[in-house]
Amino acid sequence: MARKFLTSIDLNLSELQNAVIQNLASDPATGNADGRIYYNTTSDSLKVYANSEWIDLGIGSITDIQGTTNEVSVSLVDGIATISLPSTINADTSGNAATATKWANSRTVSFAGGDVTGSFSIDGSADVSNVDLTIAANSVALGTDTTGDYVATIGGTDGVSVTGSGTEGRAATIANTDKGSSQNIFKTVTDGVSNIEADNNNDTLTVSAGTGITVSANGITDTLTIGNSGVTTVSGTVNQIAASGSTGSVTLSLPSAVTFPGSVTLNADPTQALHAATKQYVDSAVSGLDWHPAVNLLSATNVSLSGTSGTLVIDGHAALDSTDSGYRILLTGQSTDSENGIYTYTDNAATYTLTRSEDADVYTELIASSVFVMEGTGYGTTSWVQSNHYITDFSGQSWTQFSGQGTYTAGNGLSLTGTAFSINTAITADLSTAQILTNKTLVSPSISGLYLSDNEIVIEGDPDTNETRLVFTNPTADRTITFKDGTGTVAFTADITAAIDLLSTSDIEEGTRLYFTDERAQDAVGLNLAGSNSLSAVYNDIAGTFAFDTTLAATSYMSKTSGLAIDVSSLENKLKTDGFTKKVSASVGNASATSFAVTHSLGTSDVVVNVYDNASLDTVECDVVRTNTNTVTVSFASAPATNAYRVVVVG
Repeated sequence: MARKFLTSIDLNLSELQNAVIQNLASDPATGNADGRIYYNTTSDSLKVYANSEWIDLGIGSITDIQGTTNEVSVSLVDGIATISLPSTINADTSGNAATATKWANSRTVSFAGGDVTGSFSIDGSADVSNVDLTIAANSVALGTDTTGDYVATIGGTDGVSVTGSGTEGRAATIANTDKGSSQNIFKTVTDGVSNIEADNNNDTLTVSAGTGITVSANGITDTLTIGNSGVTTVSGTVNQIAASGSTGSVTLSLPSAVTFPGSVTLNADPTQALHAATKQYVDSAVSGLDWHPAVNLLSATNVSLSGTSGTLVIDGHAALDSTDSGYRILLTGQSTDSENGIYTYTDNAATYTLTRSEDADVYTELIASSVFVMEGTGYGTTSWVQSNHYITDFSGQSWTQFSGQGTYTAGNGLSLTGTAFSINTAITADLSTAQILTNKTLVSPSISGLYLSDNEIVIEGDPDTNETRLVFTNPTADRTITFKDGTGTVAFTADITAAIDLLSTSDIEEGTRLYFTDERAQDAVGLNLAGSNSLSAVYNDIAGTFAFDTTLAATSYMSKTSGLAIDVSSLENKLKTDGFTKKVSASVGNASATSFAVTHSLGTSDVVVNVYDNASLDTVECDVVRTNTNTVTVSFASAPATNAYRVVVVG
């Protein structure tokens, strides 16, 4: 890695021997200053930077400049080459003049000696147009390359003959040689949509048979016969279809009494007095509900009314796509309340849209409306009613489920028989689930565990206002209360604390279980408390306190002013006195100054100073002066950026 010098290098007129300047393949774009020099390995030339550009000094490339007689002259004065044109110039003037605008002399172009005569003048300054030329009379023969109202030859085709063509001035005769073309025949046959046209005299019109139609032709009698090979007889069935025939037509109708051999499906509810009624219409009329055609799915959560095909999933149904176009969907849980209602799903294989169905695109059509849901894992085979009779727009819809096969199941503690729920008397309450029992009597209960919510056990007295409470106040560890046997009696006075305070040491026999007061405990500890060489211990019996302190040697580099610590200042002075090597470092640079004083306080000029780049950690060179025994001064050719360099002083 190249060493950076941050100040000028003065060789003091000494030789710079065996030096090679920087080799680069192209001009440096950054870090340039006037006088910078390098060797270009691409052009084999020496270059110097001056006036914001790189100048080729010509060393290693051009070695000589020479002129040519009567073409280019070259003169050299003080290293400057001057190239100029001599007074007499030999130049090749062949070819086109690049700047000429016209000929020196104009010229005349003439047409003479032939059937076309005329002339025009040209000087090269502009194009020539509108030239007047004369063509001699009868000089152009038919059949040659001419234009205008001349016909060289007239020829005939099938059914047309031409005579007298090809001779100038002779009349041409055109005759019809196809006798059939003079008859009244059709050129075009049409069925009202498509046309058949006779493209030439050899075209033949063919009549083909179709379903139930036969075609036969007789070349002798020139006849074409079209016959019926399909339906020949139409008859009705009793009480189902009546058929009557007349010339060219057959009438099918229903008799006054109609019998249907199977079920009949109607496509809509009746809208007029004499319309047939569907079952759902009759059911809704009986129940007071306005039944709409069934929907395929119901969504009780918000869905987008438009989106990408194959992304809409409702109630466990596979993602809807173009095969589901036409699905009817009931929305009851839209985030925007007014978007609820009955919709039709439309999918073009790329995107889908949900639009209100025709039977529910007006809000009044949803009052007391009922609908059956056919599909879905959660809402399939259920029926729903819009129960808000007071809506004034699509907002405020209230869809409620009122029936559905398999909708209801018995939960914990319940049984279901048909549509009737009842309490399961065989249920057993478990202890892992929170339950509330009110006005219940537990007979000989067996409880394997006890869980307290309020940290207390309450035993009612007689009367109930008398209670005994065992209270546990925020235990911080496991505790055990032990009653030795069933014969003992535990008695509590009104104030157990006051009773204990009245006891003396003679009231309780110590035996092997010693009874300690605060004073006894303090004295016992104080008598067994002892210090060491570096630690002292003092017991104050009056205050009931213990004091500990460290003991420092007569000559020590420790301090206990604010906690036991090393006295850095005393230790450094000792190390300095004993001649130990020490290090002091500081960052310099403020983007304005070029010289910085670094105080090391080592008390000597016998120091080593090193400077490195804080960013790259590379060692750099600069001027270093040992100002005095406690300070060094570092200087740079240009002001370094803030804290750009680190100065390390070792001494």
